Amino acid sequence: MNVVIGIQARSNSSRLPGKVLLPINNIPVVVLAAERAKNNHNFETVVLTSSEKSDDALSRMLESYGVQYYRGSLCNVLSRFVEAFSCYSEDTVVVRLTADNVFPDSELINEVIEDLKKNKYEYIIANGIECGLPYGVSVEVTYLKHLREANKLATSLHDLEHVTPYIRREYGVNLFLKYLDENLGDLVCTIDTLDEFFLVSEVFSKYQNAIEVSTWSLIQSLEQNSRKKVNATKLSLGCVQMGLDYGITNKNGKMSEETAHKILDLALSGGVKFIDTARAYGDSEKVIGGWLGKNNFENSSKVITKLGTLTNLKESSTLDEIEKEVRDSIYISCNNLKIDSIDILMLHRAEHLIQFDGFILTMLKKLSLSGTIKELGVSVQTPEELDLALQYEQITHIQLPFNILDSKWKKSEKAIFDIKKKRKLIIHVRSVFLQGLILSKSPSDWKKASINKPELMFSWLNKCQSFTNSRNVQELCIRYIKSHLWIDSVVMGVNTVDELQLNMNAFLLDDINPEQINYINDTNTFYNNEVLLNPSNWS
Repeated sequence: MNVVIGIQARSNSSRLPGKVLLPINNIPVVVLAAERAKNNHNFETVVLTSSEKSDDALSRMLESYGVQYYRGSLCNVLSRFVEAFSCYSEDTVVVRLTADNVFPDSELINEVIEDLKKNKYEYIIANGIECGLPYGVSVEVTYLKHLREANKLATSLHDLEHVTPYIRREYGVNLFLKYLDENLGDLVCTIDTLDEFFLVSEVFSKYQNAIEVSTWSLIQSLEQNSRKKVNATKLSLGCVQMGLDYGITNKNGKMSEETAHKILDLALSGGVKFIDTARAYGDSEKVIGGWLGKNNFENSSKVITKLGTLTNLKESSTLDEIEKEVRDSIYISCNNLKIDSIDILMLHRAEHLIQFDGFILTMLKKLSLSGTIKELGVSVQTPEELDLALQYEQITHIQLPFNILDSKWKKSEKAIFDIKKKRKLIIHVRSVFLQGLILSKSPSDWKKASINKPELMFSWLNKCQSFTNSRNVQELCIRYIKSHLWIDSVVMGVNTVDELQLNMNAFLLDDINPEQINYINDTNTFYNNEVLLNPSNWS
């Protein structure tokens, strides 16, 4: 059975242009990736680059090193794979690598191929945290016939650029799990930034032969001497997806408990300070409670939950009825979470601060004194509700929706800073991706949110991405939010372990500077669209 390896490479990387030409042990990155991939097993290896002028120097360099290459479409990477291997039979095994990931060697690649054959899979991937490997150790394997099928039937730009999404949808995702128990997902060995290049160069510098050193020797050096643990101290984990089918772009429904616990494990190891849930988030509290029962949670992440929505109460409700509703909500949360006291309890709605002449808040203050609740907070929706919440000294945590499209909180920044000088006040922001809408490339999703010309939104986001030198819209949104000094915690939900790892990695990146923030704010024409900014108004 034939095996061919295609290594994607281009010179116009947005964050680190020309990175594939940078030298590691005096060998260009792309050449090192190609030589390591075919070493020992003598796999036929082809570097797949573009026919654009920007890749002329790359092609000349590959030629000078005697590395086989093929030039094709810049954006349609899928067609590059199909065209480069057009003379091979349908049952040819195709390995997909990228040139900025130089850790994979032929031994690891062969192990993944053998797993594909042994289990009779149509597609398999070894990819970072989900497989127990460092972020950057990525190997995809499938058959050429599936790539040809995808090239004929896939239509979206996403499918064409990322090569395998069509195959993953049609034939399923199988993970290479041989090293799952190694639990090395908090290590980073890709080359997306200059710092990461220096890190990888330092690891390789310990070995005379950069081509023959094994993947595992490199990983051990990375772990022992250059461990780069994600420290996502401004990131909080939103857990609504653990209890509900949530988000406009969520196509898979509520996640499994096993996936939820893996996400929580990674959050804890990565330094996430707050785990955010609520009574109203379906089974979320119970899922977290099952995980808490297996972990030592002292002096680590704090759990935030929210009081029930109290919709059963009416203006005519007696004080006894109100007290019972509040106590029952807190009792159920403690029972679900398997805890004796709640780290931070937030009112689900700002109106509960003043409803029933403040009786609810009075009750919560008493429960705080007894130790049942350690700190109090409130979730707000508008600047007016924020102004109300800021008046209460016992409220030490406030959560509000904020994203790159939303500028309504600008006038509140001074008040927040003034109060922070006087007392403890932690500001949490949620809805960074607006329930995933901002990351969606689907015009129909945007039209549900009243954006009738989504192409204008896509164009603006792309301009902001380029101006801030961000790799993608996800990174743009995170860097924009975390660059605001009045924000202490960014609550972000995820559907997979990989999504959390990407978010955590984004928190390691530099903040956006004031000039870039001003550009985003000044060019934003969507800031006053209340239907867009409030998901409850979407059709």
